[in-house]
Amino acid sequence: EEGIAFSKLNIANIYSDQNLKQKAEALYLEAMQLFNKVGNKKLLANTLNNIGIIQFEKKEYKTAENYFRQALKIGEELNDYELKAFTYNNLGTVYENLKDFVNAKIYFEEALELRELMGNEIEQVDTYINIASTSFELKNYTQSKELLFKALQISNTNEYSEGNLSIYNFLKDIYIVENKYDSALYYQTKYYELKEKSIAESDESFDKLRNPSNGKEIVIDDSENQELKKENHLLKYLIGVLAVFLVILFLAI
Repeated sequence: EEGIAFSKLNIANIYSDQNLKQKAEALYLEAMQLFNKVGNKKLLANTLNNIGIIQFEKKEYKTAENYFRQALKIGEELNDYELKAFTYNNLGTVYENLKDFVNAKIYFEEALELRELMGNEIEQVDTYINIASTSFELKNYTQSKELLFKALQISNTNEYSEGNLSIYNFLKDIYIVENKYDSALYYQTKYYELKEKSIAESDESFDKLRNPSNGKEIVIDDSENQELKKENHLLKYLIGVLAVFLVILFLAI
């Protein structure tokens, strides 16, 4: 029965990735019952989290919270740091969407503490950004920036480009709210420069696929490459437009 439950869980994950949420949820529920029956608490908690995520995506926040709390209870019984951190983060996201930023921040901070103990620096970056988001909503812009700069330091050390992009974009938003347009432009430019670099690296990887060292040609769909090149030109254009826009705002004050 445990093997059947595991198979249902894997198939449900595939359905979820394909955005077939109804099919995924049905299999998750079946897997949940089987894992509960055989006493596999770790996979039961993982399944509860997965069901909670589907409920969250359906905007059934209270139902999602119920599943996450069941998963958290198991995580506490097992003293599983990773499981608890993941579930705390899920609960924080629920409360953030319910506009309860105080409680959202508390759960995100719980997740951060555990991720620091585990030494998982990539997830620390994401959690710092989440906490900074709640501080921003609570209009504590100074604290929000402090958290983002901590995240940026860790993100740079780990060459975490996605983290850097989120941080640069977030800092830009904060500085616009604070009417600090020079700083906003600086971080917006940093964002587009890194985005452009990522696109260039994608172009380079496509070229390597076309010209492998063994001389064989690999045929690939070029549509994504062309879209990346279009985005590259668009990013250059947007930097110029944003610069003009911020200058106009500055002169208007």
